[in-house]
Amino acid sequence: MSRSMVLVFLLLILIITSQFDWKQQIVSEIEATPSISNKNQHYLNREESIKEKRGIFRDLMSLSVVFRNSCNNVEAVTAQEMSSYIS
Repeated sequence: MSRSMVLVFLLLILIITSQFDWKQQIVSEIEATPSISNKNQHYLNREESIKEKRGIFRDLMSLSVVFRNSCNNVEAVTAQEMSSYIS
């Protein structure tokens, strides 16, 4: 009888300790979730900043095209004026 009692007692101890381990794993998973969402938020912020930089780059490129065209126009007008003075 004492042997069966020891086995039952050990089984109860095993069950109780395994329950604590499961609860700790669940708590650690719940605590890890905000850090994952923080990482996701960081990546989203990074994507937004990249999109902003791309937009700024596109604006700069279009401004450079406009500036180049206006410089070409100024050169053409200057060349016409100089040719009129020379003639």
